[in-house]
Amino acid sequence: NIGFIVNDGGGVRKTTDGGFTWTGQVTNVTTPLYGVYFTSINNGIAFGAEGKLIRTTNGGTNWTSITMNTTKALRAVSFIDANTAVIVGDSGVVFKTTNAGSSWTQLTNENLADLYSVSFFDSNKGVACGLNGAIIKTTNGGSSWFNLQSDVIGNKVLNSVNFADSLNGAIVNY
Repeated sequence: NIGFIVNDGGGVRKTTDGGFTWTGQVTNVTTPLYGVYFTSINNGIAFGAEGKLIRTTNGGTNWTSITMNTTKALRAVSFIDANTAVIVGDSGVVFKTTNAGSSWTQLTNENLADLYSVSFFDSNKGVACGLNGAIIKTTNGGSSWFNLQSDVIGNKVLNSVNFADSLNGAIVNY
């Protein structure tokens, strides 16, 4: 019955009744937020424009701003486990946490396309996708990324990627 949503004014709202009612959370954020993800009832992050990332450890009662080494928009996150996650965003930014989002390390990615989605299917292997048909893959937990061939041409966006395991996945575009 507990869920969270974010909005383009930096707001986070929480429901405790399966979405019938929503209560605003105090975030002290005014930039747009694009996503929110919880690993447990208490631990979650929200992220968005200008490299903004906020974190809660008490179910949204309090949100703490986490300093990221970017002003680029953060667009999508994939948690590998409760402590380890990779987040991607505009201009090919990629960050990784190994401490549940308390701190993030920027990873090297030579593809500078805006990235809109990321999916890890084990602790080492993941795929991200985005603008102009960009698809990048890692086989070493995000330490390095390489480009995959995409037959999407022009300014088409690969909007979402999801893998069930190392052999079965899908990418959608519009």
